[in-house]
Amino acid sequence: MEKNLPPLPQSPLVTVAIPTKNRRDLLKRCLDALLKQSYANFEIVVVNDGSTDDTDELLEKYPVRVVRNSQSWGPSIARNQGTEKAKGDIVCYIDDDALPDEDWLAALVRRFSEEKDMAGVGGMLYDLDGETKTNQCTSPPRYWVGDRFTVFWGGNAAFRKDVLEKMNGFDEFMEFGFEEVDLCVRLSLSGYKLVIEPKAVVWHPERTGQAKEEKQCYYTVRNGMYYRLKNFTSINDTITILKDGLKESSIFSNLFKFFRGYISFKTLRLRLYAAVVGTIVGTFYGFKARRRVSGDGSQK
Repeated sequence: MEKNLPPLPQSPLVTVAIPTKNRRDLLKRCLDALLKQSYANFEIVVVNDGSTDDTDELLEKYPVRVVRNSQSWGPSIARNQGTEKAKGDIVCYIDDDALPDEDWLAALVRRFSEEKDMAGVGGMLYDLDGETKTNQCTSPPRYWVGDRFTVFWGGNAAFRKDVLEKMNGFDEFMEFGFEEVDLCVRLSLSGYKLVIEPKAVVWHPERTGQAKEEKQCYYTVRNGMYYRLKNFTSINDTITILKDGLKESSIFSNLFKFFRGYISFKTLRLRLYAAVVGTIVGTFYGFKARRRVSGDGSQK
């Protein structure tokens, strides 16, 4: 049963929350694009998550409010810090290396206004090739959820602040990966309404590199196991999740690639370590987290 929510103001104040770390030039590009938004009633909160470059000096030149962390805590904590600082009725999240369309905020706010009891709206994420905007769309992460739930990227998402506060925001265990899926699933399981707005467009560069690949492998496996075991607690779901986790760890496919000469022993070792440790850690904390998720989907 969908939740009934109080109406928003006619032109609600929107807070744009941006976590950032050591991306001064990309952040500048993002901020310049935000200042050209067609929707005027918004503020910007930047969470400087332990940057060691001259990000602070850059931010002094912009009409933004800043949260400064002496060390890096990751996107989930940084987004929650942005939410705590927000004055807006709606909190929008975008990545520091992303480039929003000039009507991005207008499209998100319009969807909240047009549909009653809307708790969250996500937009479209297109690939950014250098400075070139492409028509290649990156689909939202549908890990395990299939078509059962509406999920969207954390780099192009908007939620009512009152709902975020009730749900206690993003799960801070999930530093990198699937934190937005987890939040969307918890909202849906709690009866909140979510929707995708195709006209809310953001361009985002693809991240590559072996170091990032191995790190991503670990967090993909760990967080995937964690959020599924936490949110889907029936015996049948649990058995399926554990079976899928073994397949998704890619142990056998990586061994095959190694013996066929497609990857080096060093790469094999790193990938297997990330997958095995990720599976163990995600399984342990996933079962543990079941005790701190209340019946309404909020986290204790």
